[in-house]
Amino acid sequence: MAADGGSRDLHLDGRRNTVYYWFDPDTGALLYHTGVNDNEADPFFSSVGEAETYLEKQAGQDDVDSYENLSLYQAKIEKVEDAVDVLMDQSGINDFW
Repeated sequence: MAADGGSRDLHLDGRRNTVYYWFDPDTGALLYHTGVNDNEADPFFSSVGEAETYLEKQAGQDDVDSYENLSLYQAKIEKVEDAVDVLMDQSGINDFW
């Protein structure tokens, strides 16, 4: 787990995973939480509890009204393909095999 409450390993084990994210359907915006030194933005949480804890923490620091339109969504993540396969196919590299 990342120190900020998110999970960096959601995409690494090759299985189908469930993730949770806060979404504002009126604006289409996601609630992102940042990683180390604000270099990463991550909207996904690995559990409902982590998502709720993060929202409560943020709302306690900011204006609660700015979070009232958010809804927690659940999504399934499953790897479909690798970019290297797409890039090799598009460049014609497979023609040489």
